[in-house]
Amino acid sequence: MPYLDPFPFWVKSTFHAMLLNNFLFLFGYSVVLVHLAKHLAAEGVLADRGGGRAISVMGVANLAGRVALGVVCQVSRFTSEAVYVVCMVACGLATLAMPAAGHLFRNDCEPL
Repeated sequence: MPYLDPFPFWVKSTFHAMLLNNFLFLFGYSVVLVHLAKHLAAEGVLADRGGGRAISVMGVANLAGRVALGVVCQVSRFTSEAVYVVCMVACGLATLAMPAAGHLFRNDCEPL
């Protein structure tokens, strides 16, 4: 009788690539959360609240985004892998665009 693996995806290389990607992505996400409050206080944004509100808004937006993507995967013909790839590509493009758009987020620049 052949051995039936209850988790056959553990042996796939695509699963290991996705696991590594999730680890690195969430590691980077936690770095932002750790330093965000101090950075906002240094920039003078939300200085009276210490950045706690910004972190709370990020958490709620993260939850809403995860629920919305879950609904998209359940009610549409898109697979969860396709939605994941699209989101990771969009995240990478947004990260690459940050240096070019950095002047939009500084307090010392003049409005357009």
